[in-house]
Amino acid sequence: MIDFSINITQACKVLHLSKSSYYYKRKIKDDSEIIDAINKLVDKHPRNGFWLLFNRLRKLGFE
Repeated sequence: MIDFSINITQACKVLHLSKSSYYYKRKIKDDSEIIDAINKLVDKHPRNGFWLLFNRLRKLGFE
């Protein structure tokens, strides 16, 4: 079997990819708190649209 070893710098250069993108690890964000807040607001104010819910969430401290 033939081994075609190539270092990361060369591989990234060939693929036009920065090394920082190669090493990037995505941070998983837990959205359960805001989802619960949205569900409570929708249950309490079912006829409110997006902007009213958005503004209420902002007032509750969500960004």
